[in-house]
Formats: sequence, C-alpha cells, structure tokens
Amino acid sequence: MPSKFNEFNYLEKISYLSYYFQYLHKRSGGDGNSELIKLLNPVPEKLVHWTDLRGYILVELIRKNNCNLLSTALEAESWLRAKFQIPIINIKDREEKLKNICNRYDDSIKNTAGEHKDVRVEKCLQLIRLYWLMSEGVITHQSRAVEFFFSEIDIYLGKTDAAPIKGYHHEHVVPCAFIRDLFLGYFKSRKLVVGDMENTTYANDLAEIANRILGVVHISKEQKNILDANKEKSMKTKMPNNWDPLTGDIFARLTTHGWNVTTPESLGRW
Repeated sequence: MPSKFNEFNYLEKISYLSYYFQYLHKRSGGDGNSELIKLLNPVPEKLVHWTDLRGYILVELIRKNNCNLLSTALEAESWLRAKFQIPIINIKDREEKLKNICNRYDDSIKNTAGEHKDVRVEKCLQLIRLYWLMSEGVITHQSRAVEFFFSEIDIYLGKTDAAPIKGYHHEHVVPCAFIRDLFLGYFKSRKLVVGDMENTTYANDLAEIANRILGVVHISKEQKNILDANKEKSMKTKMPNNWDPLTGDIFARLTTHGWNVTTPESLGRW
C-alpha cells in the first residue's frame, strides 16, 4: 500500500463499485467492464486482482447472498482489510461514512429494481458520477469512459453515405474526450456532491445532456483521416466553435464537411 492512505478515495471507490455491481445484477447485465473495475480497484492490483474483486463483490456478496447496496460496501471493505491484512487502513466511523456515500446511489438501485428508469439514462447517470470521481481526483482521467458503459450497438445512430459495408470506422459523433472535458468543466463551476449530499436534480440534468450527445456512426476510413488531419485544427477531439451541447446538431463534425448521415427510422428524433 502507498505510505499515504487516502481514505476519501478508498471509500468512494468501494461505494461506486458496489453501486455498479448492484446495477449489473438488477439488470442481468453481465460481469461488467474489466477496465472500469481495474480503474476502481480500491487497493493496488498486486494486492487484489480485479477478477478477485469482482468475484467477491458481484458473485459472492450480491448473487449468492443477495446483499443490498450498503451491506455490499461494508462487507467488501471488511474483506479487503481482513483478507489482505492492510494495516494502514484504519477508518473511524467507516459504517457511517459508507452509509452516507451509498445513500447517493440508493435511489438509482431502487428505481432499477422497479423498472422505473430508462436503461440508457441510468447508464448516463453512472457515467456522470464517474466523471465526478475524476473531477475529485478519486480516479485518473479517462478519455474513453463512455465505452465502459455503452457498446457500439447501444448508441448506434447511423452511417455516412461514404461508409462501406465492411471496413468502416465507428466514430463517436461527439468525441469521448470532448464529453469528458465538458462534464469536468461543469463540475468546476458547480459541484455535484457537497458534503455527502448529491444534487440529484443536477445529476439528472447532466445525464440528460449525456444522453443527448452520445452516439456512434459508421464512416469511411478516408473520412476518419480528414477528421484527424490538420494538427491543431483537427476535429479528432473537438466540436465546431460555439457548438452548444444543449441545442447543437450532434452530427455537426460530419455535416460541416458536407457528409450526410443516414439514421434508422427508429432514431428519427435526431
């Protein structure tokens, strides 16, 4: 363990992992994204491999013993200390602290169980909360965090006329790095969590923005090269100047080049 133990980061990671695995279980959503689990590992990989972490929390605690969110976090934290004998972890009032953090996520888990919330919007909320952890220094900045939660199929919006049937490139209509920086910017001007309380209205508003701007289209490799070209003028990680995430055309990076995007009829709202 590092000589300087960061209690805040440690508890936030345990709580988010418990929330993430609870959601997967409620939605029968598989075993989770390995890169995300590695990122959220509360202790160094040499002490606890991410597969062991997943096995204990998701399989043992949640699937076998049907632990709720708080119980999952408490048991996972106890397991980390007892099994791996990490003496530097000495937290006063750990139960109260974990309870306060888990309370931020509890409504999402309850809504998931009751089928009240759209899957895509709930995943956007998970993404927003992960960006908040980045903004607080709990985890390192990740440019591809969108892909922790969404497969290409989940957010497929269509294709350009030039995209071939085979050998196409899948392109995020709004670049992943731009999305990350957008939300990190929001959190600089307004905190998502103050004390232990999450501003749920703010969180939901940001999730709706994420829901609006997430999407993948198929383009040709030649079109990809054009987007990536021109060095500082490259559109690889940018949107056009003055583009507004609340009202702007999400296809603007493509349409500014004169490229038409054909979307399935089911996605006609775009």
